[in-house]
Amino acid sequence: MDLLDSPELTLLRDSGARFVAEYADRADPERLWAHFRDLGWLGLDLPEQQGGSGLGPAAAAVLMEVFGRAALASPYLTGSLFAAGILARCPSAGRALEALLHGRARVAVQANLALPECDAAASGLAMAEGDASLRLDGRALLLGWARPDAAIVLAQAVRNEPALLLLPVIDGPGAAFEPVAFADGGAGTRVELNDVAVAHGAVLARGAPRRAILDSARLAALLGAAADNLGATQALFDATLAHVKLRRQFGRAIGSFQALQFRLADMWIKLDEARSLVMAAARAPTDDEAEAVRLTTAAWIQSLWSGHMMAEEAVQMHGAIGMTEQCAVGRAFKHLLVNELIFGGEDVHLAAYDRLRQDRAQPRARDAAA
Repeated sequence: MDLLDSPELTLLRDSGARFVAEYADRADPERLWAHFRDLGWLGLDLPEQQGGSGLGPAAAAVLMEVFGRAALASPYLTGSLFAAGILARCPSAGRALEALLHGRARVAVQANLALPECDAAASGLAMAEGDASLRLDGRALLLGWARPDAAIVLAQAVRNEPALLLLPVIDGPGAAFEPVAFADGGAGTRVELNDVAVAHGAVLARGAPRRAILDSARLAALLGAAADNLGATQALFDATLAHVKLRRQFGRAIGSFQALQFRLADMWIKLDEARSLVMAAARAPTDDEAEAVRLTTAAWIQSLWSGHMMAEEAVQMHGAIGMTEQCAVGRAFKHLLVNELIFGGEDVHLAAYDRLRQDRAQPRARDAAA
């Protein structure tokens, strides 16, 4: 089973595979971003009316799976799927979205926004509202870029609702930015603000609209992350299968040992479980938000379970070389770990999944009682 139910998606996968084969080893974020723009991949899932390609979540999942197979630590997931998804849902962010989709702006996203039910009080940023401007204090970790042009952040207001903001990233009094490198080669930025003035126009949303915007954009990014995990899991399986066919012990290939064959069969089952759920989430009906949330959450959790199992088995069958940077297994393992740190582990999402299941069960229970 796969996501390729149209010629357009097949062409996209083949184009992505050729791109990864040529550029994965020279993954400079700036250069990758320019290629993403030239290939028309920025805003791939967004409607054409907003400057996107209108190919929907299935296209984003296809491309992210290709990137995952190469453990490509690019700014695409957070810088395009997540950041553009947030801006596309904010009525006042049209110009910023246009700049991002044309490759002119590098927009980072505050790390805690990737977690379900993110709490403004825990965002690390506080905002005081004056007549002339907003004043920001605190620290935050930004995802996607070592030095972005702008950042989407959540700030706790002193006497008002928390606000979703689009901040320009500019060196100045009270602002400090420090590049961060993740274990898989991805980039980020630590920002520290001390009484920094920001225009009132930086506010994107508050209250219920802010929560709806983040929930919807986060869901699209989570599906992309699940597909990314799926690609990394597929790479782990492929590398392990090739390894056991080549490595010899006791005068024969270790892949001929029945115990390892059974373990490889279990690995393939876990891979297929993840693929089935990612495919179901990518094809979820667009008019049923609850079903899309349920399937995407399930796809993410299964991608974690399958990724954990696959990585452990792959490293054990490869031996110590499986944890090195020179081995594809080690790179995929680190990529899976970083994705989990960014988007949250199974405990966080299982709790959210359980709450969703209970919410869906309550109307049915009331109908049955009536």
